[in-house]
Amino acid sequence: MNLPLPFHRPSIGPDEEAAVLRVLRSGWLTHGPETAAFEREFAAYLGVPAALGVSSCTAGLELIFAALSLPPGREVITTPLTFAATVHVLVHRGLVPVLADIDPRTGGLDVASLARRLSDRTAAVLVVHFAGHLAVNSQLLDFCSAHRLILIEDCAHAIETRDLDGRAAGTFGQAAAFSFYPNKNITAAEGGMVVARDPALLERMRLLRTQGMVWPPDDGRTGFRPYDVIDSGYKLNLTDLQAALGRVQLGRVEGWLPRRQAVAARYRSVLAQVGGRLIEPPAGTRSAWHLAVAVVPLPDRQATEAYMERIQRRGVRLSWHYRPIHWLTAYRRIAGGDELPLCDELAACSFSLPLYPGLTDEEVGYVCSVLKAEW
Repeated sequence: MNLPLPFHRPSIGPDEEAAVLRVLRSGWLTHGPETAAFEREFAAYLGVPAALGVSSCTAGLELIFAALSLPPGREVITTPLTFAATVHVLVHRGLVPVLADIDPRTGGLDVASLARRLSDRTAAVLVVHFAGHLAVNSQLLDFCSAHRLILIEDCAHAIETRDLDGRAAGTFGQAAAFSFYPNKNITAAEGGMVVARDPALLERMRLLRTQGMVWPPDDGRTGFRPYDVIDSGYKLNLTDLQAALGRVQLGRVEGWLPRRQAVAARYRSVLAQVGGRLIEPPAGTRSAWHLAVAVVPLPDRQATEAYMERIQRRGVRLSWHYRPIHWLTAYRRIAGGDELPLCDELAACSFSLPLYPGLTDEEVGYVCSVLKAEW
């Protein structure tokens, strides 16, 4: 076993290499037939009619809110337990992010807190399937329906996530965005995918994704084609190089999930021995287990980081998901005092352990032994 043990290690093999080389030799590198095939395969995996490849999950969220065209100044309720990009996309559209508290067992939004944050300016709810655990339930859906709120899903962690009936994360709201960043459960080096319930909304995003341009139909043999630009769009497309990598990874993702589940089970067991726990999915659902977030009985963030440092000195690399949004300098103004006590309490005593299918039994055993020895 080689130390230090990285927090993440992409699972890239000869099939991925061959796919990328095939595209390199094809002469068509940007958005083209490989991307279209990946879109079809990803849509089929989720059980939706269509999907749209984009340059990142952030780009996908940007497209969703651009296509929705919510008036500036409208509020969107979201979680503080997420990466800053979730909130950036709202600010970029002139929308007002409002943070609701979380369920500390699962990391998802707490519906009672959501209700307290509701105002006559609220237009939407943006949920994050934190760590790959399903963040949508009947109470949340009923709340959004009763108040006529648009539900958007940030599925950066949640490609494999399913509910009790096997319904995929990303299919509950009006639209959703997925991530293929290098540390995600499948990677395309970079990139993402968006889906939408309304085909017209997805077509609006398709237009905005590539500079608002339209072309005549193409049979694949045409050279010059006159084009037009009918809207002020963006440059947010996926490339065929990325899509080739992503297609192979998508074909492997179900085979990787049992390993993720097994590693999480070992962590759960060792954490219980020191009085800790993992953040867990709702009962009966299937988590993608993108993250193994440990919660330990320590009094504050300083004590937690001292424990993390002891672990890291033994060669185990850790991470933190996440420094809450309202703890960040750019967003301290959007929450304060005791408005988000459950999130604050969780953030003070949590950190993320290595979790990826390439972890060997020896490596997992070493992480577990260090967790106990440095407690």
